[in-house]
Amino acid sequence: MKGSHALLFDLGNVLLPIDLGLTYQAFSQYSNSYSAEQIEKITQEERLWQAYEAGLMDEPSFRMSIKTRFDMHCQDLEFDKA
Repeated sequence: MKGSHALLFDLGNVLLPIDLGLTYQAFSQYSNSYSAEQIEKITQEERLWQAYEAGLMDEPSFRMSIKTRFDMHCQDLEFDKA
């Protein structure tokens, strides 16, 4: 029996630099309730990326959880661009 082989890359802030400040700023533009600074603080304190990054949450569920948490009103494409 032949085994499977996979090569995984963690691109975000490992191979490609990511300025999360820009993401928080973009999210705040879609939020009716939170500033970029508040979104950053809450995201870190509540570890909102953790389940998604660990593969425990799919993309639609992740988007909805973030949009709901930060009272964001945007389309999925806008969210992804942010």
